[in-house]
Amino acid sequence: MTQLTFLTSAEKRQFNSPPVFTKAQRPAYFAVTDDIRKTLGSLRTSTTRVGFLLQLGYFKHSGKFFERSDFRQRDIRYVMELLGLSETIDFSEYRPSSMTHHQSLIRNLLDWTAFNTANASLIAEHVQLQAQQQIKPEEVFSAAVDFCWQQRIELPSHNQLAQVITDSFNIVESALLNQLVLLCYGK
Repeated sequence: MTQLTFLTSAEKRQFNSPPVFTKAQRPAYFAVTDDIRKTLGSLRTSTTRVGFLLQLGYFKHSGKFFERSDFRQRDIRYVMELLGLSETIDFSEYRPSSMTHHQSLIRNLLDWTAFNTANASLIAEHVQLQAQQQIKPEEVFSAAVDFCWQQRIELPSHNQLAQVITDSFNIVESALLNQLVLLCYGK
């Protein structure tokens, strides 16, 4: 079966992009608590401090991480001002290894787990229960996102989540077909 479609192209882009904060929202998502201040103090460069705080704010809002090329200029300026920085920030110096390390720190700070094979299996089990109840795929996508939030599992990209859901629907469909064959042919 081809991958099921859950969102329009515009909705997919929005799902896979950092949030667009209002001026009033930025202070809440980029707030610097004592724990965050301690972590920021351990980071060596201004670029890593800004990158860390941007990732943290975006994760608090959306439950997922984004590419450094997707960081929004308004948020960069806000975080720089918040941290009292005036030098130029070059995110090409924000190494992927630093980003990955920061993502791990953020998940630990917020008590979340990474999207991995084990968590994909948990999501799949949840989705299979939804599919068995013949809930519409679009509603299942939303339920899978809600499940990730409830279980504090990092949200995967749209394509990753769509694949987990499609695979789950295929499993349920195969099981139903097998049951039908058994009923019809008595084996």
